[in-house]
Amino acid sequence: MNGGMHFKRLLEMIFRALEDERAAAMFYNQMVAMAPDFNTKEACLLAWHDERHHVAEIAELIKELTGVEAPNTMAHVPCPSNFTEGLRMALEGEEMAISEYANIINMAGIERIRHLFREIRDDEMVHAEKFRTLMQLMQGTNGNGHENENGNGNGNGNHAMPTQSPMG
Repeated sequence: MNGGMHFKRLLEMIFRALEDERAAAMFYNQMVAMAPDFNTKEACLLAWHDERHHVAEIAELIKELTGVEAPNTMAHVPCPSNFTEGLRMALEGEEMAISEYANIINMAGIERIRHLFREIRDDEMVHAEKFRTLMQLMQGTNGNGHENENGNGNGNGNHAMPTQSPMG
């Protein structure tokens, strides 16, 4: 692949990363509204905040690289049927982002790009670990550290998951 084609492919990946970060921010906004308790809400708020920051950083990078503002497009964001499904979707999304950002880091010949995507990838790794831990906790306890009768994390109703997002 020649230099021009390589750079074009890299820019496509960066634009896709911008769209993914926008979609993730919107998704985490839904998750905040669905969160059954303070700790899960806090984890979702942190992810939402980070994703919004990533959007701004990637948009700034695109302007530096191309000289033009990145288009502000709206992505379709799936609405999970419950919080546990949302956590599963969030974890999958974070793992995909980690992989994609590793590809950008490896492909980029510009240190500014590598540095930015290392920082973003590290944030995504933190999000993934938090979501993985929340999933494990919700699968085995009712949110208060007590085992559920059915072991599925739904508890006795004190931490019931909404069946539909208030955003949808």
